[in-house]
Amino acid sequence: MAHRYACGLDWTNLPRIKVSVERIAFEQLFRSWYALFLAKGTPSMMHYALQLIDKSSLVPPLGKTPFVWKQLSLGTLVTALVKRGRSPNDLLNWMVRVSQLRARKKSVQALLPDGSGDRSSPEK
Repeated sequence: MAHRYACGLDWTNLPRIKVSVERIAFEQLFRSWYALFLAKGTPSMMHYALQLIDKSSLVPPLGKTPFVWKQLSLGTLVTALVKRGRSPNDLLNWMVRVSQLRARKKSVQALLPDGSGDRSSPEK
C-alpha cells in the first residue's frame, strides 16, 4: 500500500533532499546538547558550559554571574558550543577537572597554618 499526500501523489514520487554526512553529525551534536541540558541541566552545568565556550575569558564564579549570563537562552548557549566544536562529553570532562582542581586547592589550603592560603581572609 502506497502512502499518499493530500495532493494524491505517492511518496516515492516526491523529490528527496540529500543531506551530507557532516550535516547529519552537526544536527546530532545539537540534539545531544539539548538532550543533556533538558534531562540533567542545572544552573551550575550551564555555568561550566559558559566556561567551556571560552576558557580564556573570565567567567565569574557561580553565584556572582552577571545578569546578562543569567538571561542567555539555551539555544544561544547550545549554538555557541556546537560552533566551537564542543560535545557534551567535553562539558562533563571539564566539570570533573574543575572539581578535582577545587578539591586539590582546598586540601593544600588545609595544610597551610592558620589558613594562610585562604585569599578571602584579610591579611594581618
